[in-house]
Amino acid sequence: MSKLAKLIIPFGVVIIVVIGGLIAIFGLPGKSEFNKPVPIRWSKDVCAQCGMLIVDRHHAAEITNPVIGKAYKFDDIGDAVVWAKHNHASDWLKESKIWVTDSKTGKWLNARKAYWVKGQITPMGYGLGALSKLEPGAFKWKEAVSYLLQKRKSLLKMRLNNGTKMQMQMHSNGTKMQDSKAKK
Repeated sequence: MSKLAKLIIPFGVVIIVVIGGLIAIFGLPGKSEFNKPVPIRWSKDVCAQCGMLIVDRHHAAEITNPVIGKAYKFDDIGDAVVWAKHNHASDWLKESKIWVTDSKTGKWLNARKAYWVKGQITPMGYGLGALSKLEPGAFKWKEAVSYLLQKRKSLLKMRLNNGTKMQMQMHSNGTKMQDSKAKK
């Protein structure tokens, strides 16, 4: 055996022992670390869908990707559902944990097991709140997802109509819309 091999083999053994020790102490990252939500830094973390700061402790949501070990945070469950639908999350979404804060207590709940109620004032206007206990008029996760996707369509239509009305008002007043970049 060469002198180089005699030096490399003990070094490799040391590396393996160190890595093994770290794994024994800290464990392997994986699905078990997502058995609870990753803490949100309120008023610092931003929504993965809209980019707004997450400030509402009663309507926040989180989706964890168990494949890459990443948590995506949202200011509204509506944004979480829309993001998952439009960001090709279908290959890992079934394995993910979806967390939401209880609209009454602010405590974290498993979104798939929560009960959902309409009529909430939420950051993005989807209007759904999660509850830990069944209340009159509450419904389950599958119905909540359907409702949120339909609500997204109506919100987009409303925003489009409001934008068209604004353009028509500006045109009738003789003003022109300017690109904000053109002002600089």
